[in-house]
Amino acid sequence: MDTTNEPFAEASAIAVLEKLARDFGPDVASCSCDTSDMSNDEVEPTTEESASKTDENTRLAQLSGCHVWCMRDDIMKHMKDLQKTLQEGVCMYQQHLISANSQIKRLSEENQRLHDKIRVLDMVMARYERRNEALINEKCDLQGKLEELAKASIGDTEPDITTESHKRDRGSQEAKQSDTGDRARKRAKRRTTSP
Repeated sequence: MDTTNEPFAEASAIAVLEKLARDFGPDVASCSCDTSDMSNDEVEPTTEESASKTDENTRLAQLSGCHVWCMRDDIMKHMKDLQKTLQEGVCMYQQHLISANSQIKRLSEENQRLHDKIRVLDMVMARYERRNEALINEKCDLQGKLEELAKASIGDTEPDITTESHKRDRGSQEAKQSDTGDRARKRAKRRTTSP
């Protein structure tokens, strides 16, 4: 327990008590609390009345001095108790402060670990987002290739929308052209074979 201020406090208390002793009488500060040795032999009265009066005054002064010194002892004891209580309160406060600092340090370390985990998760999410984007692009490319393959497999031609009459007319025209061609070939052959 810190007692650096105890001498100063004790000196102040003694000064106050000495003032109280002076207020009680000139002989109070020098008297003793032990009144067991008091006797009438200490005063030599000239008459019985003066001896009785002197003895009574002496006893009152000594009792007053005892009261003052008892008050002083009580005050000093109370001051020491207060200092002890104050020191215990300071020690308890310091312990709470150390505990709070330890908790703050632990929470700070845990917070740092959480920040590190969040940063790692952000990196993983960014990597998965890039991978997802690449897969989407690859899917679009594959769909385009499948469409091209489908068009190539069916020839990608216009459907025949001609009617039956148109088909017959076209067939007769082709037959006529074939007959005309046959007759022309026969005439040319006869010319080449005639003398």
